[in-house]
Amino acid sequence: MTIFTDSATAVDEAVWLAEQEGRPQAIVRCEEGLTVLSYSDAWFERRDILEAISPVEGAA
Repeated sequence: MTIFTDSATAVDEAVWLAEQEGRPQAIVRCEEGLTVLSYSDAWFERRDILEAISPVEGAA
């Protein structure tokens, strides 16, 4: 799990992962900053979801 202190970098990572994995990603708060998890993992772990990023069909 990569920790980000810059929110724009976390968004870039979430967008990239969403496109690569073909499933929604979530940017969540952690003690050290921000991290990106699959949306389903973040939801099941009851994490503080700050932003959800979904893959865009046909964007790649």
